Amino acid sequence: MKKILTIASYLIGFGALSLQADLLIYEGFNYSGVRSDGDSMDNVTSNATGLTGSYNLLHSTGASITFKTTGLSFGSNFLSTSDGGIYLDGGTTYSVLEMSLNTPYDSPTTYQGTIYSSYLGKVTSMAGDEGLFTSRVANESGASYTRRFNSELDGRSDSGPAVGYGEDTTAASSGALTLDETYLVLARFTHVGETDAELGGETRTADQFVFTLSAYENWLAAGGVEGDLGTYASFTASDTNTIYEKHFHNGYQVEIGIAPLGGSGNETAYFDELRYGTTLADVVSVVPEPSSFLLMAGGMLLVGFGAFKRRHS
Repeated sequence: MKKILTIASYLIGFGALSLQADLLIYEGFNYSGVRSDGDSMDNVTSNATGLTGSYNLLHSTGASITFKTTGLSFGSNFLSTSDGGIYLDGGTTYSVLEMSLNTPYDSPTTYQGTIYSSYLGKVTSMAGDEGLFTSRVANESGASYTRRFNSELDGRSDSGPAVGYGEDTTAASSGALTLDETYLVLARFTHVGETDAELGGETRTADQFVFTLSAYENWLAAGGVEGDLGTYASFTASDTNTIYEKHFHNGYQVEIGIAPLGGSGNETAYFDELRYGTTLADVVSVVPEPSSFLLMAGGMLLVGFGAFKRRHS
């Protein structure tokens, strides 16, 4: 009987683990104990999963990134969220908040495979078609970094979302954002950390799927599977990287940035619920695959069988 219950617990556990494989980063900006509403995020010590140290704020005149006690939400079917968020004001030139990675991958060892990222964003004012509001990874702190894994809610060359695998080049979606609407920004980057020889003829790709709340709930209602992301997303964009591999390991910086980039007016936005993971289920709610259901159901059946045996022995 003890052996049956042990096997059952393994099956249930493996089924659950298959849904969330490796959440690399989670930042919900729950800093109410150390910051008040409107305080600067500069020098705030991170309590996030997968990040370490204190936030470094790079900004120009009039720019700021401040803590908000009330963060963004995305309906009851989204992943659990924490209190707090941040507000970004690009000022005259830019405002960037950066923090060092603290993942299981120490340089030079890098994660290899597909990385997923997501965040909630709400743009409240735009600097025309030239503004930028983004989440990305950089290989070092400061102004001389090399950017990668760009996921832009407001793309730098348009008034809609854009995605980029490496450097500053991004591919834009069609259509324009609605101001003061909260969006879920989901991105997928394939073959991270793989050399050209390891690609086996395949291409490194970056795909972005941006959802309104209603579009996200329609995707979930249709089964919430990865293959349908592009069908239900409000905006989609894709980019490729054929130059060289891009790495993801400790020593790099996660960055959240906003900038008018010479556009007319100011660029302001809210940002919250940043996640990086190795499966889609790490960064959004999904409907479990049939194999996961079977594992958990098998475990539950064994538990029920064990209870039945105990009652009739």
